[in-house]
Amino acid sequence: MKRPIRAFDQDDIRVMATALDGAWNYLRCRESELSHPERAETTRHMLAKRIIAAAQSERRRHGELLMSALYGVVRNMEFDPDNAFQRARPTRGRSGL
Repeated sequence: MKRPIRAFDQDDIRVMATALDGAWNYLRCRESELSHPERAETTRHMLAKRIIAAAQSERRRHGELLMSALYGVVRNMEFDPDNAFQRARPTRGRSGL
């Protein structure tokens, strides 16, 4: 069953925009490769998508939205927009045994 799309009120949008700006400034201040001009648009888009997804799952606090966005893009730091739709190479897991 598809989840209904939730509408956001003005306060939600303000908090989401502030979280986006905060996450972007965090990456820029640390001179992350994700903030370089050639990747800036893609990175901001990824941050925004993560924030919207987090807000739709009932996370509304600024810190939660900001951390969710940063976690998502940093986890995918090797993201290459030119090869975004290519199939990922399988990785070999370790069982620890």
